[in-house]
Amino acid sequence: MARHLWTLSKKSDSLWVKWIHSYVIKRKCLWHMRLPQDSSWTIRKLFKLRDQIQPLIKYVVGNGSKIFLWLDNWHTEGPLYKVFGEAIVRNVGSSLLAKVSSIIHNEDWHWPRQRTYSVKSVLEALRTPNPKVPWASIVWFKQNIPRWAFIMWLVCWGRLSTNDRLLSWRLVADPMCVLCGSVAESHGVGSGDSLGIPSSEETGFPSMLYKLAMAGSVYYIWKARNECIFCNKHSNLEGTMEQLVLDVRDRVCSWKKVGSNGVNQDLCKAWNIYGKILL
Repeated sequence: MARHLWTLSKKSDSLWVKWIHSYVIKRKCLWHMRLPQDSSWTIRKLFKLRDQIQPLIKYVVGNGSKIFLWLDNWHTEGPLYKVFGEAIVRNVGSSLLAKVSSIIHNEDWHWPRQRTYSVKSVLEALRTPNPKVPWASIVWFKQNIPRWAFIMWLVCWGRLSTNDRLLSWRLVADPMCVLCGSVAESHGVGSGDSLGIPSSEETGFPSMLYKLAMAGSVYYIWKARNECIFCNKHSNLEGTMEQLVLDVRDRVCSWKKVGSNGVNQDLCKAWNIYGKILL
């Protein structure tokens, strides 16, 4: 049986070997392929011996056109896919069935360089590049609360389902604001550049606190509007403000390395922010 595996591996010039390669192996690697379900007893016996016989058979590379780069036992370390794992095949952009000849050029060895992957590189490759919107730092900053950031993002794009938009779709008959009842409900100043937040690129404590409070205000206004429409619940202004202040305070208390200057101290005192956030 071992001799049969040896003759198959070197593709001896015999009718039986040619038949096995044509109808069983079919250009696959003898040492790595799965056993075909309709195989004969002889083929099943040969395949069971592969793990024992492969380390005993060494290949002479030559031009490498008949030797599998990753699967055959031609390297001094053994089959490379067993030594390094199949991940290296993907990392270098190769194929598991690549031949040794693919890395030999002009009688010199040219191993492919390993590629590095990251979520950022994949995202940059898939998305269509667009210029950065001026309000990006107002919405997306790490101190923001995710659900607040999402509502702010919709506001900046003008995509909230306000009554003026619903009226244009003929889904409501009255565009008036359900909270005040005096003006038509719309995004108003909540469109991109007109949010009223100065120096949105600043990362100091006052600017971050201002942006967080703005995001929370927008979120709670939209929440109160939805509760009024869908739950027939009229929110109390004082209660909403208390909840907003509490959420902002809890969020800020998790921040670290805030400069202990006079402005920051005054802001912390005004918001009743205590703890060890000031340096």
